[in-house]
Amino acid sequence: MWLLGDSGYPIEPWLLTPIESAVPGTAEYRYTHARIRNTVERCIGILKMRFRCLTKARCMHYHPIRAGKIIYSCMILHNFAVRFNLQEEEDDYDEDEIDNDNAPLIEHPIRGINVLAEGRMVRTQVVRNYFGNI
Repeated sequence: MWLLGDSGYPIEPWLLTPIESAVPGTAEYRYTHARIRNTVERCIGILKMRFRCLTKARCMHYHPIRAGKIIYSCMILHNFAVRFNLQEEEDDYDEDEIDNDNAPLIEHPIRGINVLAEGRMVRTQVVRNYFGNI
């Protein structure tokens, strides 16, 4: 199982992000522009606007299980807010995008593995298995 993230997040073995250099007609393009990904990215944008703890500037340094619980909790709170017509606070916060495909490869300080390289490898396998050959 993987989490889908938008390009505002760094790729991880458990967090799949879009491929910025995807060429139309390729498996990478189908993966990046899949209908479900677009829907998920719109939802992520809404959640990031409401819950700043989900933005790049406030990276969650938690185990994936705990991060998933935090995200799930934000989704529940958002649905309550929508159901009871609670207004969002407005601000001018603008988040920079991360270029996952050209980010430097850095070893994870605790796990001792190259997380970006492992994340890219997992994403490549997902693209190959579900969207065609690379």
